[in-house]
Amino acid sequence: SAVYGMDSTPANPFKGNFDGLGHTISNLYINDDSKSGAGLFGATSGATIKNINLFSVDITANGDVGGLVGSSSDSTIQNTSVSGTIKGSNNNTGGLVGSASSLSTISNSYSTATIIASRYSGGLVGINSGGSIIENSYATGSVSGENNVGGLVGQNNASTIKNSYATGGVTGSTNVVGGLVGSSNAGSTIENSYASSTGAISGTGNLGGLVGSGSGTITNSYYDEVNT
Repeated sequence: SAVYGMDSTPANPFKGNFDGLGHTISNLYINDDSKSGAGLFGATSGATIKNINLFSVDITANGDVGGLVGSSSDSTIQNTSVSGTIKGSNNNTGGLVGSASSLSTISNSYSTATIIASRYSGGLVGINSGGSIIENSYATGSVSGENNVGGLVGQNNASTIKNSYATGGVTGSTNVVGGLVGSSNAGSTIENSYASSTGAISGTGNLGGLVGSGSGTITNSYYDEVNT
């Protein structure tokens, strides 16, 4: 059965402040392919989570799946990390956060987790939307999914990514696959960021070393293929 940290679900999101004081939580296990909103915190709203590391998570769920937070709304996440394996059978799967929306901010955080998912899958965040910001953060784990698959973020929708990077291999079974971001939509910004992959970036179409497909503004950013 599913285990939801802090008893938070999309219907009952965590709304407080959590300071992990630099501690590590090991071997978080969640296994419920029928549920959406899975992570140490299944969902947050107006919350602050900081200074916590998750080591060797093993998470399998439906949608909005992340090691730390499944679905983040108007929340602040700082100085956090995740390692392990995260699997999502539906939309929005990320190493740290499945879905970041409504002006959420993720900073000084990273994920080394392996992501095996479907649509909107990213090494750090599945979908970054609603004016949310990712900054000074990175992901190094491999990401595999169906479409809208990115080394850092699956889809960046009217939101910002800055001073961040991804280095994992990225594989989409269909299309819209990018080393940093799968798709970046209108109103989005990517700045001072890069992807540098030693693994493959593959799919059937709309492939990019940095961004698979989309619009928005990209500045001072690049892709560097590392030959091994």
